[in-house]
Amino acid sequence: MFSKINKKNVILELQARREREGFGKFPSFIGFEYEKYIKKLREVKGISVWCQTGGWSKEKELTFIDGSFWNELNAITCLKLFEGENVPQILKNNTKIKNIEELLMYIHYADCILNSILYSNQFSCKEIYFRRVKIPNQIMMNWESITVNNPMIYIYKQGIHDINKEIQDITEGLMKLKKMKSMAKKLKIKHSTEFENAMKIIALIKISVLKNETDQNLKFMIDNYNKENGFYQIFYSRKSESRLLKIIASIVLREKKEYRLIDKFILNKHISKFILSLVKMHRKFLPDFTNKRAMDIETIFK
Repeated sequence: MFSKINKKNVILELQARREREGFGKFPSFIGFEYEKYIKKLREVKGISVWCQTGGWSKEKELTFIDGSFWNELNAITCLKLFEGENVPQILKNNTKIKNIEELLMYIHYADCILNSILYSNQFSCKEIYFRRVKIPNQIMMNWESITVNNPMIYIYKQGIHDINKEIQDITEGLMKLKKMKSMAKKLKIKHSTEFENAMKIIALIKISVLKNETDQNLKFMIDNYNKENGFYQIFYSRKSESRLLKIIASIVLREKKEYRLIDKFILNKHISKFILSLVKMHRKFLPDFTNKRAMDIETIFK
């Protein structure tokens, strides 16, 4: 992507308040990722940094006013990276933390947890398309919601080629999660219980899905999580596997960006209207929030 653009005419847009990673509630540090971007685009004219908005959230805290350690650190890091500083320098000069090596380890643990639990290392290497849309890595997770139903489960599992390795990655993420509380205490930074609870419930959901288990205890834990107003609202509606779903999915999903002959047929406006009517008929099976956040479900089928 970077090789195809005229770098001298570019203002690079960066996001400090990570909308898919907790809006500042989760320990999501962007330094190393954005350092790579800026090195590849060294000749850009400037940068634009989102530090207050982005995504759909009930969170109303303002960066640098109400306080978010990670949003503020990310915003400062973006500016300092563009000025030529490296990540260790930035952390040393812009935090009160003395043990930078310990902070780097904490950040590394958080990255591993986000990549293996919130995201999926295997799914990120897989390309799955539906109509005009590339299916995102966070197939079951939205900004502040999680949808666990048969279509979401089917698509998630299509992106996993080694189930045992996926479960191992998730389990290792949970082991790192256990260590982060004591690490945060040493560093004298706030440990996010919202992050810890969210990662635990997502890990349990994914492992249950991958093992084809229908655990009543999991349903009980999800109900409790929702009652306690956790960071995510979880919509859980899991039924026995449907052969019809597999047949439909095998037709409408594809692994290449280019349209197939069947896709051109599905994209026909008359067929789209028919699919949309089916979606409206089955709206009761969809989460309440599907039409309240960004692009509604009907738009995808138009």
